[in-house]
Amino acid sequence: GTGISLHAHPERSRRLHLLLELPWSAEALEQQCGRTHRTNEASPPLYRPVMADVPADGRVAQVVVEVLQEEFL
Repeated sequence: GTGISLHAHPERSRRLHLLLELPWSAEALEQQCGRTHRTNEASPPLYRPVMADVPADGRVAQVVVEVLQEEFL
C-alpha cells in the first residue's frame, strides 16, 4: 500500500509479514514480499503464510513454491 512506512528500524524488533493471501503468480509474491524487504534494512522481515487446512489453499501454495524453486535453483 501507499502512505505507510514498512522499513525496519534499528531500535525495534524484527518485523513480521503475514501473507494472508498468496497470489497465483510467483512474481506477484516477490513484489508483495519486496514491499517489506528493502536493501540495507536493519534486519530482514520474517514471512509467515497464513493458510486454512483446505485443498484450495494447499494448491495455491504448491504452485507458487514450484515456480519459485524453478526460478531460484
